[in-house]
Amino acid sequence: MQNSLAANQALAEFSAKALYFLFFAAFAGYVSFLAVFYEDIGLVGWQIGVLTSIPPLATLVVAPLWGAIADATHKRRLIMVLGLIGNLGAVALISVTRSFQWLVVVIIANVIVSAPVAPFLDGSVVDLLGDHQERYGRIRLWGAVGWGLSAPIVGMLVDAWGLVWIFYIYIALMFVFLLVTYGLPMGGNGERVQVWREMGALMRNWQWLIFLLAVLISGTAGSIVTNYLFLHMNSLGIKGSVMGWALTVGTVSEIPVFFFADTLIRRFGARRVMLFALLAYIVRMLLYAVVISPIGTLSIQLIHGLTYPLMWSAAINYAAKTALPGLRATAQSILSSTMGFGGVFGGLIGGMVYQASGSARLFLYTSVAVFGAFILLVSLWRGNAQQPAAAREQP
Repeated sequence: MQNSLAANQALAEFSAKALYFLFFAAFAGYVSFLAVFYEDIGLVGWQIGVLTSIPPLATLVVAPLWGAIADATHKRRLIMVLGLIGNLGAVALISVTRSFQWLVVVIIANVIVSAPVAPFLDGSVVDLLGDHQERYGRIRLWGAVGWGLSAPIVGMLVDAWGLVWIFYIYIALMFVFLLVTYGLPMGGNGERVQVWREMGALMRNWQWLIFLLAVLISGTAGSIVTNYLFLHMNSLGIKGSVMGWALTVGTVSEIPVFFFADTLIRRFGARRVMLFALLAYIVRMLLYAVVISPIGTLSIQLIHGLTYPLMWSAAINYAAKTALPGLRATAQSILSSTMGFGGVFGGLIGGMVYQASGSARLFLYTSVAVFGAFILLVSLWRGNAQQPAAAREQP
């Protein structure tokens, strides 16, 4: 009996690793080249900006709603499968649509159906790990492997056969992803709660709100790196090939951090690990502001592993331990939405600062702002040491 349970657990964990690999391998080329596709079909800058901002903005609302519905109905797998089928159809439509107005409609529809996929995957993995949720990073690292392997391959295929291949590869990989989901248990832990009441209690939990503030700050800082690092490197005269290597170095730096994140979380706790990740963001931004050599800028990318991967591993752990077990799909969806909102906020604010002051000062100001936020978070967490009864466990 024990051997059978161990085998089932091993199979489920293997399926989870495969799902992260497939998910990020699919998105690596699709997301990286989508704006190029929009420009290739004749859209102008403001139209591309609108289309790229729709997914994170719409996800803010849609993902928590799907999470609450899944927790209330215990239909996580059904919702996820239907969402994946809808996503495949929507991406196929995007590939043949040339009208800006219709692209807006299709992309909104795509977000509505596909928003629960990533948080449901995270939530299912957390449930699978049980009392060992800090091991999440060791499974999530396969997403970094998928991204790192897929991006250059997709780039070569696009060079050889055209941009339409970003859609072919995405659809193929996500179809396999859909099939592999049946190897991962998605029933939750079976505990039923009054979802809307407990969700309200969670959102009145000061510890939870301070946690979301930390996630928001991290998402904002990460968005500024994602959106403006290449512009900064270009302003320094750094070649495009070096920019490509910057992505590779950043991706490689994720793997050991995801692997050892569980050790750090067990040793120091999720909150301290999150604060350390914010300190790493402060150092990273400051270095971008003052280092001007290609090799130096490339070397800074090694710090990436100590920022987003460490923050996300700790945040997943914190959310799982803070929310009631029957509310985990909702909690993971709120976490994803908050990180996404930080991405939108960082993109918008970063654009204004970049236009007014340039890229070096953008990174300098971001470093100072995150440092101020770090001090605020330390003060808030110390001032709210007692966690309300809405949560069962203090991470």
